[in-house]
Amino acid sequence: TAEKRVCLLAACVLEMRLDGCIKVEQKQIRVVKPLPERLSYFKPLYDFLYEKSPIKIIKMLDAYNISLTDKKFQELFCSLGDSLCEKEVAERCKAGLLSKKGYRPDREAVDTIIEKMKKEFNGKGKLSDNSAALLTLLDRSHHLGEYVEKEEQKRMLDYLNTASEAVNGQTLRQQIVYIQQVLSTLSLTSAVPKK
Repeated sequence: TAEKRVCLLAACVLEMRLDGCIKVEQKQIRVVKPLPERLSYFKPLYDFLYEKSPIKIIKMLDAYNISLTDKKFQELFCSLGDSLCEKEVAERCKAGLLSKKGYRPDREAVDTIIEKMKKEFNGKGKLSDNSAALLTLLDRSHHLGEYVEKEEQKRMLDYLNTASEAVNGQTLRQQIVYIQQVLSTLSLTSAVPKK
């Protein structure tokens, strides 16, 4: 769905932003430094942003989410998927009737990440920016229920709100606001009929 795609894009932009490669200000993305080799799996998206910088978030979403050819999104998706396969935390598989490339995550790797997130939200360790972003993205893409029981979901989301409102939760708050801003922009884009 469109919302799942935009959550993936939001995660990519968020990681490049946290690394200092890009800045997100007033609903625009601006490239400010080269992409490091360790983040090379973002290259298709980084190159697009670099070429168009500064670019409005809505324009990026149009290019990656509402394009007729789907080429840009597939390049990014395959770059991310191939990187996960190289790290042996996913495997390639067939994805649908059109024989597009697909990827199946390693269940053990997924469980490890989810358990780490749950521990942090249960107060067994400092709440990391990664866990906060993951919870927000899973919630907004409607996948949280696959990993967390309903009662625990509410408790974790309440905890996230409290933590992000704390004085030392400024970075956390910025991330959540950024993700919500991108998702709100998507909702507006989806509501406007295309010419």
